Amino acid sequence: MFQADNSFIRSWSVSGGNISPEKLTHLFKHFTGGRIIYHTRHKACYLVDFPEYGGEVVVKHYFEKRFWRYFLRPSLAYREFLGFNRAESCGIPVAEVVALGEKRNFWHLKEAFFVTRYLAGYRDGNEFIHGNGDEKLKDEFVRRNLELLAKLHNGGFVHGCFHPRNELFKVDDSGKMDIIWIDLASVIPVGKTRKFTKAGDLDRFLCEFDFSAEKEVEYRAYYAQMRKK
Repeated sequence: MFQADNSFIRSWSVSGGNISPEKLTHLFKHFTGGRIIYHTRHKACYLVDFPEYGGEVVVKHYFEKRFWRYFLRPSLAYREFLGFNRAESCGIPVAEVVALGEKRNFWHLKEAFFVTRYLAGYRDGNEFIHGNGDEKLKDEFVRRNLELLAKLHNGGFVHGCFHPRNELFKVDDSGKMDIIWIDLASVIPVGKTRKFTKAGDLDRFLCEFDFSAEKEVEYRAYYAQMRKK
């Protein structure tokens, strides 16, 4: 993954691979014309065709209206980039980052963007929550993600938002499941805040599936086997 050095004072942007500033400018001139995936008070997410990059990309556009919230502090776009780097350093597969940046005016954040390659054919783990989904696929999805969560914890980080919707999967023709993580802005070093803990990550993930008490104990034991002693 490429590097990005944040500045809390000026506007900046960075991109990976061979994407020129001209190509990046073209993308952000047109991304609001893409299909809206979701839209909230402070963030919109678009699916955009980006031929210059070679396919579709997902653009998260943060438009900050809270004057002091990110004054001399990193934006959510930059925090997401750090989370991607931290997870990747632990051997966890993450979506490919295309570009990110911030627009500031006298230190105050006005907007930010975070762009990743669109993962065609992948679905998120919401397919399995609340007792839904194929039981065999669900079991593999849970076990694979518990293995990756143990890797993250062994690497000295906590997730902070370990929900099945943030883990994507795709099953190929041979039946092999591929897992990729997204939405990693809350990944931080262990102990940085009491709000996010290893136990909290595990609880947050497992509670969404409505497993029986016996099944949940089984999965917790499986996770424990992967942890460093």
